[in-house]
Amino acid sequence: LKKPKGLSPYVKLLFQALAALILIHYDIYIKFLPQPWGYILTILWVTGITNAFNLLDIQDGLAAGHAALAAAAFAAVALPGEFIYVNFAATALIGATCAFWPYNHSASKKTFLGDAGSNFLGFILAALALGASYSKVSPLAVFAPLLILALPIFDTLFVSAVRLSKGISPLKGTPDHFPLRLLRLGLNKKTILILSLLTAGVYDILAYAAARCGAFWAGVIYAAVFLDLIFFAVFLKWKTE
Repeated sequence: LKKPKGLSPYVKLLFQALAALILIHYDIYIKFLPQPWGYILTILWVTGITNAFNLLDIQDGLAAGHAALAAAAFAAVALPGEFIYVNFAATALIGATCAFWPYNHSASKKTFLGDAGSNFLGFILAALALGASYSKVSPLAVFAPLLILALPIFDTLFVSAVRLSKGISPLKGTPDHFPLRLLRLGLNKKTILILSLLTAGVYDILAYAAARCGAFWAGVIYAAVFLDLIFFAVFLKWKTE
């Protein structure tokens, strides 16, 4: 049987933007900015995070593992109150990804997320990020989702920057993702997965701390993570090209 060609990147972006508009219709959008900027940034956020998980789905367990950790972080940050859908949806997503994990790693019953699964994970996580206020202690807490989803965001920005520097469209596939570059450095897939999830877990803990501490320490946390990712990007570029 001939493999279906699938949707073009532009059609995917269109439907992702429509999905973001549905969230806005149900009052789920970025509210710390005046309109229409809050609506515009919401659309960019939803399409960006949805695509980030689609791009991250290049190795067994990578997208699903990050989704489970991110969902746990959103549930923790949103407790004890907030919009009830964040707590319930985050918990449901943890259960779904954990149930999927053994099949994703099974040799005999191999199951892949595919575009549908990875886009679904990205969309749900983007929506969860919009459902908590974060800023009860410090206004800088609204940036906690950037830490929770730091690695998927980093991979998307890094790959896009590398492709643009080569004169290639960011929508065109190339082997520039950070897990693929780590493979070229000699690490095996299991080690890459473990290191990626451990790093994501540390960033999730820092995100929780940033949402609970004052503005000064929240700023220190954001700056430290930003510098860490900049160093990682420079290291990858230097060692793999």
